[in-house]
Formats: sequence, C-alpha cells, structure tokens
Amino acid sequence: MTLIVYEHPLSPYAQKVKIALDEKGIEYEAKMPVAIGSGQPDQEFLKSNPRGEVPSLIDGEVAIFDSTIILEYIEDKWPEPALLPKDPVRRARARTIEDVMDTSFEPINWGLGEIKWFKRAVGERARTLEARASTQARGIYEWLTRQLGDGEWFGGTTFGLGDLSVVPYLNGARANGIGPDEASPLGQWLKRANARPSVTKSAKAAAAASTSAAIRRLRSSASGCHWTPSAKRLRGSSIASGSRSSGTTMSSLSTPPRRASTAKPSPARQRQSAATPAVSRGIKAQVMPRSAFSPIKWSGS
Repeated sequence: MTLIVYEHPLSPYAQKVKIALDEKGIEYEAKMPVAIGSGQPDQEFLKSNPRGEVPSLIDGEVAIFDSTIILEYIEDKWPEPALLPKDPVRRARARTIEDVMDTSFEPINWGLGEIKWFKRAVGERARTLEARASTQARGIYEWLTRQLGDGEWFGGTTFGLGDLSVVPYLNGARANGIGPDEASPLGQWLKRANARPSVTKSAKAAAAASTSAAIRRLRSSASGCHWTPSAKRLRGSSIASGSRSSGTTMSSLSTPPRRASTAKPSPARQRQSAATPAVSRGIKAQVMPRSAFSPIKWSGS
C-alpha cells in the first residue's frame, strides 16, 4: 500500500518529512489537502490530522501527525540508513536542533512572509521589523555554527536529522534575504546540503509553489486571507498555551483579518496593548506572534 504524505511544498515541517523519506529511499505519494484557501475542510485529510496541519502521514491503517513524531516513526520503522547517530549526546543534540528551528527560527520566516506577501507592515515599520528579524536570525546562525563545529554535518560524518531540520528554514531565510553568508561555515554547509538529491527535490517543489498562480492570487488578495500560525510556532513565540505542534495549519487560510475599530478600547484591552511589544502592535495581532522578532540572546553552547 502506498505511503501518503499530506503536505504543502512551502511548509518546512513537510519538507523535513519528505527529505527523510527520500534519504531512506522510501516511496511515497505527496498530496496537498484539497481546496486550500477556500475555507472548506478536506475531510479525508482531517481524518489523518484533526488539527488540520500538514504534514500528516498515512501508512496503511496508521495515520500520524506532527512532523517530529512522523520523523521518529520513520526512523523506527526504516532504521537504515540511520538519520540519528548512535551516541546519545549527538542524538540529543540533533533533536535539540530540530526543536530550535521549529520553534525559534520558523517564526522569523513566517513573520517576514506576513510582511512580504500580505503587507502586514509597510514603510519604516516594515524596515524595523526586517532589521530585527535579521538580527535574530544571525544570533541563531551563530548558535548553529557552534553546533556544527568542524564537522561536515550536524551529526558528524553523515547527513541526518539535524541537517534536514535546518535546511528548509535556511533556504526560506535565504529567499527572504537573510540567509547565512555563503563563505561562512554555515553557508558552506548549506551549499553541501542543497546538493543532496533529497533536498534539491524538496527545494524545487517549494520554488515552484512560491511562483504558482495560487500564490500570486494570495499576494494580490492579501487583505482577505492569512496563514494561521501552528501551535508549535506560537509555542516558540511565547503566546501559545501548552500545545505542542509541529506543522503548518492550512484550514484557516481564507480567514479575513479583523478591520480596525474606531471605538475606544476597554481598560482591559489597553492593558493588553501596553503589555504587547511595540514591534507587534503595528501588525494585526492574530497573524503575528508577539515575540517573533524578540531579541533573544543565543549565547552559550
């Protein structure tokens, strides 16, 4: 029976899963949920993931969602070639890298996409946000460089979980104009990673999707739709409750932003606004994590 991956080519969470399967030589069928952007749920897709996030994986009678759990399933069921090193310290390091990219780096790319595609901020406000995003990304690049060390790959001598967890996000950052310096150790690692057939395949699909007619329509009608942030992205941005999610939410793509109100805000609303960082207040709150570009210090190990 065919292995099915529900995905969207632009989702870094889905890209991780596809790269892992291709690295292991596992055949699969990639499917996008139907009617994306219409507000109409894909019932077959929702059977595999009631959260309505991509990716989800269907293996016969088994349905699994959350990219981290899917990757663990793939490694357990098809252990060769291994994507995790045998050393428990290196295994923990690879899992940490994945979590950092999912929760701390992805909000940066997502926030920039809200500015670039949906014009949530323009002019000086947009430039301020973009500068802060670049600073935040550079801090994580320094941390990643320390994790890479002198190795060819994040796991040592072989491409693995750490690598496939980083490359979709750095390719996205490069598309946003804030990628790592090409001559740096991290930039050279990215060049090696993009030369792998599994990564090339995923990157080409993402590039095609980003220039498709569907995306052009989204850009031209930005006032009427937005991506709903996944729970894991929100967790990394400090505004989710306790939910842990590793996926891109598709179900509310067509939800329109709220119109600005001329009514005087209530005292409670005024207190909430005062507690929200200024970098977020100029962008509609429901589409921008409050601390997507917060100045986190990525020092230490």
